[in-house]
Amino acid sequence: PEMLKLEFEGSLANLYKNKFAHFVRYNLRDTEILKGFEDRLGYIELANQMYHISTGDCRHVTGTLKLAELAINNYCIHELGVRVPDNIIDDDSAGIQGALVLEPNVGLHEWIGSMDINSLYPASIRSINISPETLIGQFKECHRAVEEIKKESLVTLTLMVDETGEHIEKTADDWKDALKQRKWAISGFGTVFDQEEQGVIPAILEAWTKTRKLYQKKRRQATNKDKKAYYGRLQYVYKIKLNSLYGALNNRFFRYYDLRMGESTTGTGRMILRHMCAQVCKELDGKYKLPVNITDLFDDGKEHWGYVENESVLYGDTDSAYFQTHANSKEEAVLVADAVAKRVTSTFKQFMQDSFLCTDGFDDLIKAGREVVAQRGIFVDKKRYVLHIVDNEGVASDQLKVMGLDTKKTTLPVEVSKRLNKFVERFLKGEEWDIIANDIVDYKEELRNTDDIMTIGLPKGVKRVEYYTDQYKILGMGVRLPGHVAASIFYNECLERYEDKDSLPIVTGMKIKVFYLTQKYGRFKSLAIPTDATAVPEWFLDHFAVNKDMHIERLVDKPLNNIIKAIGKETPSKQSLLVGELLDFE
Repeated sequence: PEMLKLEFEGSLANLYKNKFAHFVRYNLRDTEILKGFEDRLGYIELANQMYHISTGDCRHVTGTLKLAELAINNYCIHELGVRVPDNIIDDDSAGIQGALVLEPNVGLHEWIGSMDINSLYPASIRSINISPETLIGQFKECHRAVEEIKKESLVTLTLMVDETGEHIEKTADDWKDALKQRKWAISGFGTVFDQEEQGVIPAILEAWTKTRKLYQKKRRQATNKDKKAYYGRLQYVYKIKLNSLYGALNNRFFRYYDLRMGESTTGTGRMILRHMCAQVCKELDGKYKLPVNITDLFDDGKEHWGYVENESVLYGDTDSAYFQTHANSKEEAVLVADAVAKRVTSTFKQFMQDSFLCTDGFDDLIKAGREVVAQRGIFVDKKRYVLHIVDNEGVASDQLKVMGLDTKKTTLPVEVSKRLNKFVERFLKGEEWDIIANDIVDYKEELRNTDDIMTIGLPKGVKRVEYYTDQYKILGMGVRLPGHVAASIFYNECLERYEDKDSLPIVTGMKIKVFYLTQKYGRFKSLAIPTDATAVPEWFLDHFAVNKDMHIERLVDKPLNNIIKAIGKETPSKQSLLVGELLDFE
């Protein structure tokens, strides 16, 4: 059952002084609520298990570095009986190239399928055998080297060998024979790793993978609710550990840091995604077609990849590919998506052998599965899309997947976000846009006429209030203030101006609601109120007016426009509906 916070008027300090018994009850209720969160979410127990498994301290759980390092140390010392190296911090803090994200086919699409690679980065590390002690050297040509070796070209490539410092030159076709003979694999970054024996990091990842699968099996078999939750939490611990070790590889404070290991992981992952997308094209369009460089189509100085000829692949991101099934029903779409995923997965073993020279036991670790089937979806931009999912990994579904869109951001009130998503969901389920447009206009009027202005406040978290307050007192009108901080300072000023001793002052770390005003007051054009305020201060209602038009624009018009512009529509208004009716009449 829902447990509500106890209400009180004024500040906690006044409650402590004047109603101590209620103050105690208030704190007890907060403790009960926290326990309820833990009973439901299990975050504290999850953290406890995470750092105990790696023999760490509780302070290590907020990062990935120490827990990953301790896991490797323990394996080396207790399983292999070898000493670990001293932690020498590298001066090189260079970043690495990240995951491949394709430009989407912007717009509305029907009967969409998707597939994703199981644990892409852990599987890539295991497939190439990426580990400090297996690293042989680096091709000077980096990414180009792996492509030329795959093609067996006559281009001369130079391998820089770590142990001897030698620079060895051969043609790409000769290198392919030489690497295969020695059981050396080449990563997507052109780094060479020995596959004669499994490395320490891949061995740990393999052990974690097996342990996670064991707990997943036990969770499925458990008949007791508590046991299910227990095994579910344990498998989740190992999921976090598997996915976080890659992050440690890229941190120069990591004991086993080598930039090439992180680059090799992402470089290999990018090539795997490109192959997956190309193979999807082959299955659906009849031609194996890799994503192409489309940087020339953009003017932002960044590199862009994607498809430009209406291929079946709609979008690709890190480990996932979204594609048109060309189906006419849910049943047909599910059959097509399942078949595509199965056939694409069957190609990975040969691809890993041909592209990275993976040997037996390392070549069959990349696997993909069908993820979702969506009735309709709108792709807006990279990492920004919405899908109406009707099947999720073989299970019938009826849910909206919102990724990266404004309606999912915490800058919108939760209730507003739900309503906007509902409008989009209705459209994706096939409802006529004209009907939805009228309801959107009605909702905007509902917000404009609400008696509770807290429902239209713009949610924010605020920091450094005290610092900026001091700066404002020293520099006055000349100081530059973040908008929501200025609104907080103005609120605190008003507490003094109107002698409000009951309302809470805004301090760093608080959640606030920001309100744009119909006129400026000195340098201030907005005013904040603490989210936890039990009531809107009377002085606010008496002396200030909220610019509701601006709030409607921020709450409804802009978030919706940023979605439906991809399908050639705009957020409706009374005026646009009237114009539409007149045009229809003519």
